[in-house]
Amino acid sequence: LKDSTSGEVLFVSGADWNASGIGPVGKGILPMIFTPSTIAVDTVRSGFAAGRRTNALLNVSYSRGAAMAINQRREGFPNDLAVTFSNNYIDTVITTFGRSLPVKFRVTAQTPSGPKKLRCFFVDANGDSTLSSAGSAEEITVLTGPDSVLYVDRFTWSIKLKVNADSIRTPTAGDVYNLRLEYPFGANDAFVFTSKGEIISSDDAKKGFRGSPYVVPNPYVGAASFEPEPYGVQGRGDRRIEFRGLPQSCTIRIFTVRGELVQTLRHDGTTEGYVPWDLRTKDNLDVAPGLYVFHVDAGQFGSHIGKFAIIK
Repeated sequence: LKDSTSGEVLFVSGADWNASGIGPVGKGILPMIFTPSTIAVDTVRSGFAAGRRTNALLNVSYSRGAAMAINQRREGFPNDLAVTFSNNYIDTVITTFGRSLPVKFRVTAQTPSGPKKLRCFFVDANGDSTLSSAGSAEEITVLTGPDSVLYVDRFTWSIKLKVNADSIRTPTAGDVYNLRLEYPFGANDAFVFTSKGEIISSDDAKKGFRGSPYVVPNPYVGAASFEPEPYGVQGRGDRRIEFRGLPQSCTIRIFTVRGELVQTLRHDGTTEGYVPWDLRTKDNLDVAPGLYVFHVDAGQFGSHIGKFAIIK
C-alpha cells in the first residue's frame, strides 16, 4: 500500500486474499482484497460477437484431461480466445490417433503481442468438420504450451455446444465466439483510489440538527427491546432508553414537567450518535413514571427541546 501523493510505502505485503479484514493497516486504511485463486471463464463477458448468425450456446471449461495446472503459464495461456467459424476449411486440427483433419473453424489466443493461432484436438461426430452436435458427442480441445510436448499433455480448454430449446443453427461464416477470462491479481496489477478526510460543516451541522434529536422508545412502557437480559442479578435488571440523532458534542438535560433537573448526560462522539440513559436520577434513584422534558444543548449548533413519557 503506497501513498501516491507523498510516495510513502505504508506496507509491502499481505496474505489476506479473501477480504476477511485481517490484513495489515496503513494510515488507518485496511484494504479488503479479494482475488480468485485460479483462472476462470468470465461467463458475463464471454459469448458470440455482435452480428452472429448462430443461435447456439457454447460451454467452455478447463479440460478435465489437462496435464498442466490451471495456474501454470505457458504459450497461449492464460489469454482470452477467439473461435472463428467459417463455411470453408480454414485450419487443420489433430483428431483420433493423431491424424490431421481440415476444419471450418480456427482458434486464436489474444496475446499482448497480437493474435496467435493455437492447435486443437477435435472429435467430429458427424463428419462435417465443424462444431454442430450438442452434448458430449463433439468437442474442441484447445492446446497450449510448446509443440515439443505431446498433444495429449497440452489439453487446455474444452469447447462444446450446449443444447438449445429450439433447433440449433450451426456456427458458420461471420460467427466469432470470444472467450474472456477472469485473472487472479498479479505483480503488475495496481488499484488506485482517492480518499477524503471527514470534516464537519458548521452550516450543514446546524441544518441537520434542527428538530432531529429524539427518544427511543417513546413512550417507555416497562421495557425496551435493546435492554440487556438480566443475568446474575435479582429484580428487574437494567432499564434503558436512548437519546438519538445527537450532534457530535452536546449536553442533554432531563427535567420533570415542573422544571426540576433529573439527570445530565453528555455526548462527545460521532455525528448522528446516541446516548443511553438507565432511568436513574442524578441522586441514583429510579425515576417515577410520568412525562419528562429533555433539552439538548449543542453550543454553536443550537439547542432542541423535546419530551418523552415513562409508563409503569
